[in-house]
Formats: sequence, structure tokens, C-alpha cells
Amino acid sequence: NIKNQIQRLVEIINGVAELNKSGEKFNDAIITSVNMKTFLNEITKSFNIYNNQCIINFNCNIKETIICKIDKVTFQNAFNSILNNAMKYNFKDTEIDVTLSAENNSDCVIIIRNLGIGILKEEIDKVFDVFFRGSNIGNTPGLGTGLPMAKELIKFNNGDIRIESYVNKYVNVIITLPLLIEDDLEHEDK
Repeated sequence: NIKNQIQRLVEIINGVAELNKSGEKFNDAIITSVNMKTFLNEITKSFNIYNNQCIINFNCNIKETIICKIDKVTFQNAFNSILNNAMKYNFKDTEIDVTLSAENNSDCVIIIRNLGIGILKEEIDKVFDVFFRGSNIGNTPGLGTGLPMAKELIKFNNGDIRIESYVNKYVNVIITLPLLIEDDLEHEDK
């Protein structure tokens, strides 16, 4: 009916406005060295306080400090958007896992894994297209702007994002950021 079409149009306009705001945030970016273990742990704790849908587990088996140069605001916006999607498409009574690791002494790897409806293999390449929504989402509300915005914000932070999925099993959203190594930290202090 007309009322539903108007509501959908308002949602689309709001989604476009949100994407536009994400671009404006680049102008105010403050790139700093961030302890990713502490930063991600704080974000997941705050999600667990304010959401009643599911528990988000934070896992990091590395004793060393993982430092990346990022803008905390833009990266947190991207991370929040990914966590919101993970919760939205998660099966009831299952948990979401956020895992932080380091690879090859050069990359920080963050994996957000939910157990849910998954993404069809033929649609994985489309999830970062603005307004794309999977064909298997049913009546789940959304606009298809969250992941495209997250991708742009992660790219702004010199990162990369990709997705692995198996329908009706899981989705892994994998974020890779360059690690700041000790030599970089020494130069930063001078």
C-alpha cells in the first residue's frame, strides 16, 4: 500500500544520508596508533550491555599487543555496522564470535562470525553494492547500505574486507588491517 511505499522511500533517503555522512567523517579523521585488543574488547562489551538479542564473544589468544594506525571513529562505525548485521541475521539463541589475530607479522585480522541464514554463493560478490539485499532475507528490515558503508570506512583505514559464507550455517566477515610494527612505533615517537 501507499503508506508502506512512503515508509520504504523514507528509509532509502535515510540510508543515502547515512552513506553521505560516512564520507564527511573522512574530513574529521584522526589517525592514531590503536591497541586493537583493547579497542575491540571495549566495543564488544558495550554491544553486550545494550543488546538483548545475543551474546558477542571477543577472542584473542595473542599475548602481544596488536597495534594498528586507524581513525577510531570511522573504524568503529564500520565495525558497529558489521556487528549489527551479524545480530540481525543470526539464528535465535546463538552467539556471535569476534576473533582478533595477527598474520605473518604484517596483518591484523578480525573475523566476525555469526551462525545464521548465510549469504547465497552467487550473491556474495554483491553484498558491498549499495542497496543490495540478499534474496534469502525474508522480511528482515534493512536498506542494503550498512556493508557498503563499512567497506568504504575500512578501506579508508587502509584495510580490506571480505566475506565467507555457507547458507543456513554461518557468515564470516574478515577484516584485514596493516599491523604497526616496532620500527614504525619508534619512528612515530621521533
